[in-house]
Amino acid sequence: MENGIPRESLAQVVPHLSGMAKRFREKRLVASIRAFFDESAVSPSDGPALIFGGYVGTVGEFGRAADAWQDCLDESPAITYFHHKEAPSECKIIPLARVVSGFDLQGFVVTIPHTPFLDRHSAAAKGMFGTRIYDWGFVHTVTGVLEWVDQNFPEGEKVDFVFGTGRRELDLCRAKLFDPLSSEGNGIWRRAGTCTPGDSKTIQALQMGDLLAGQVLEHIRTGEAPGLAELAHSKPILLLRENPPSALGVGLTLQKLGKQLYDAGRQKFLNCPGDSVPLKVFTPYYEGMLALAAMMEVVCKELVKDEDPTE
Repeated sequence: MENGIPRESLAQVVPHLSGMAKRFREKRLVASIRAFFDESAVSPSDGPALIFGGYVGTVGEFGRAADAWQDCLDESPAITYFHHKEAPSECKIIPLARVVSGFDLQGFVVTIPHTPFLDRHSAAAKGMFGTRIYDWGFVHTVTGVLEWVDQNFPEGEKVDFVFGTGRRELDLCRAKLFDPLSSEGNGIWRRAGTCTPGDSKTIQALQMGDLLAGQVLEHIRTGEAPGLAELAHSKPILLLRENPPSALGVGLTLQKLGKQLYDAGRQKFLNCPGDSVPLKVFTPYYEGMLALAAMMEVVCKELVKDEDPTE
């Protein structure tokens, strides 16, 4: 039972309602488990790693936590919503952390280092799933939660995910990964419900994720984050440090070099008069392509080696 409603009658109508305070909720039915996540340090200039922070829990627990969260926001000095980067929110970090720790919600933090993605060429890698750091954060966040739910909830229970809006990458992640795998329902993906974006200004549960991710980033930057200790006071936060294979960074670098070489060569060819390309123009381009092909061969061998269990 959840709030007096049998679990089997809970419908997946509006996935994010359970993370909103009561006065923001309509009388609708939702599924039984929710996961709300927001991110910090999306850019390398913000920190050394992308951070996904969020909480997983039942509909009923999220509803109660959201009400208590909103009550805390309304207390003087009142703020409309919490955002870790905004100055008015600073005075609410400790009180809100204490609110979250008072409920049966499991915190998750996923970190992905920026270094392997620094040479990503946006034009060359456009639309290619797995070439962006957000893709890796999304994959490991979702699979980490699905594995945890599979171990801690009865068979048949599913979890619906809500991610903070403002990231176009989420659409590609849903189309290329979440939707097809959740439809197939194999392995831990049988636990996957829906995946939708949500507005952190109106969904208190997403603000909780922002608080967690922001405090982790603050701890990385300064070594001090008093709210983090409060958040972990009643229940340990699950931390997943994921490191993409080194070949990914090398591959993105080669892709970038290939794009630059192609653009430079194409421009030189176009600038040549008539229909022929002088040998002195063609030779450096050709040699550069051969060198790039040789480097790509090395990377491919390393990728195969990494995937070979006998190595």
